[in-house]
Amino acid sequence: MSTKLYPNDYFGDDKDINLKEQQISEQQWLIKEIILPELPAIRECIETCLDLLNSPEEFTLALTTGSHNTTSANISNTNLSSLGGSNERLDIESNTSGSSSNSNSAIGTVRGTLRRQGVKLVSLQAEVSMVQFRNGKSFPLCSPRDTKGFVLEQLEHLVQRLEAGGALLDNLSVTDTTLEAEVFATGLMELQRLLTGAAQLLQRPPSKLAFPLCGPSAGISLCGNIAAGNYNSLAANDTRPSLYSNSNSNNKEELALEAVVAGGELSVDIRVLEPITKPPWNSVDPLTGRSLSDQLKDKLRDRGTSLEKALNECGVTIAHSWWENYTGSANTTTLQVARDHMSRGVTWNDRAVLIRGGTLHVAASDPVLVTVDAKLGGLEACVAAHCSNLAALQ
Repeated sequence: MSTKLYPNDYFGDDKDINLKEQQISEQQWLIKEIILPELPAIRECIETCLDLLNSPEEFTLALTTGSHNTTSANISNTNLSSLGGSNERLDIESNTSGSSSNSNSAIGTVRGTLRRQGVKLVSLQAEVSMVQFRNGKSFPLCSPRDTKGFVLEQLEHLVQRLEAGGALLDNLSVTDTTLEAEVFATGLMELQRLLTGAAQLLQRPPSKLAFPLCGPSAGISLCGNIAAGNYNSLAANDTRPSLYSNSNSNNKEELALEAVVAGGELSVDIRVLEPITKPPWNSVDPLTGRSLSDQLKDKLRDRGTSLEKALNECGVTIAHSWWENYTGSANTTTLQVARDHMSRGVTWNDRAVLIRGGTLHVAASDPVLVTVDAKLGGLEACVAAHCSNLAALQ
C-alpha cells in the first residue's frame, strides 16, 4: 500500500511544481466550471432590463402634493406581467412625506400626471400653485399635443451601458477554455464597471443634469414656451428660452422645471427664479459662464478668506449703508445684500438669478425603474463576487 503526496498537501513537496502554471490552471477551472455557466443567466437579466426600459408602452404616474402628501404611480394601458412584473396599482409615499411634506406645503402644491415612454417623458399635465409665484394662484403646466417629449439622459446612458455589457458578455460566453485567464478577468472587471455605473445612474443624476446646470431644457421640452393669461415668454430681444414668465410682476419671475431620476424614482423639482438686473450681481463671465455669486463661493472655500476680502478681490466696493449703496457706483453693495445673493444666487440659463421661496419637490415611484434598480443591484453583486474570486487566484 502506498500514498501519493500532492504538492500542496500538508506533507507535499513543491520543488518540482511550476506555481505559475498551477495558478493559471486554477483560474481556468474557476472560469470554466463556475463563471461561464452563470453568464447566460446574467445575459438574460440584462436583456430583461433592456426590455423594460425600451418598452413602447406608456406609464402614467400620478403626481400629488399638499394635504395628502403622497405620490401615486399607476400603470395605464400596460400589462406589466408581460414585462416580468405586476399590473396592479401601486401607491407609494413620495419624498414629500414627513418633514419634507411640511416644507412642500409651505412652498406650493402640484396635482397632475406625468407619462413616461421608454427613456422619454412624453407628457406633463399638472395644476400647480406656488406661494412665491402669481401670488399663490394656481396655473397649468401642460404639454402641447405636438410635444416631442424630454429625453431622460440618465435612462439613455443606462441603456447604452447595458447594451455594451450585453455585447461584452456575448464575447466572454463564446470563449474557449484556452483563453488567458487574465484576459477573461479584464473583461469581467469591465462588465462590473459598466454595471456599477448603470446602477449609479438610477440613484443620483450627474451634476450636469441637475439644477442649475441643466438649464430650461426639461421645461421647454415638456411644456414649450407657454403663454397663458398674464404669463408671456421673455422679452422679444431675449432669445433665451423660458418656461414661464410673469411680465406683470414688479420683479420679473420665472419657473424652472427639473426632471431627473434619483433614488430609483422620477423626480420633478419646480423653482421660482427672479432674474437679477442690478450690477454687479447681474454680470456673468462670458468665458467661464460664472456669475459674481459663483466667484465669491469659490473664493470662500478657503477658510481664511472673509466675505469682505472676497468682494474686494472681485472689484466690489462695500457700502456701509443703504444710502451709500444707492448713490454709489455700479460695483457697490452692502454685506447684507452680498449674503443674500450668496445664499440664493445661482447661474441658470447663462444668467444670474435668485431662487425665491425654495424648491417644490415631487417624486413619483416608477415600477419599471424599481424593478431595474433591484436587478442591477443583484447583477453587480454577482459579477463583483466573480471578479473577487479571480483576483484572489492571481
